Amino acid sequence: AAPAAAGAAARQATAPQCLSLGPFETAAEIERARAALRPIASLQVRGRRVQTGPISGWRVYLPPSEDLAAAQAAAARVAEAGFTDYFVMRQGADANAVALGRYADEATARAHAAALAAAGFAALAEPIRSGPVALWLDLRAAAGFDPARAQEISAAPRREALDCAELQ
Repeated sequence: AAPAAAGAAARQATAPQCLSLGPFETAAEIERARAALRPIASLQVRGRRVQTGPISGWRVYLPPSEDLAAAQAAAARVAEAGFTDYFVMRQGADANAVALGRYADEATARAHAAALAAAGFAALAEPIRSGPVALWLDLRAAAGFDPARAQEISAAPRREALDCAELQ
């Protein structure tokens, strides 16, 4: 039992940590936070919008890439796979994401996301809401990363634990 417990402790000590920081009110605030966090650790960072209110449509997209070149490469692969409705987003919380369509209903959006998934893309379908927007940064960092320090540096009002599987 002792070797198994030691192995589990070692895996936990080297496992990445994931968390969400926010909510930020403006794209400028989230970009300042993203820039402030980059120097303190090797991070995977993605912006995420959380809206409230009634659903006004659906969007399909690829989550933000690490940089514009990676987003453009993803868009090129989408085009090579025969999908023609795509757009690389260059600003705001969705910077470096690839938009793959807007739909009036959930079924059509999910069908398009499924077609993209069948072609090997990690496309997401999510509702578009007409209410206020809160912006969050989702982070994956190496073991030993200090979440409290990240919250302080980013000036985020809150931090929340995040399952690292959500950042795949």
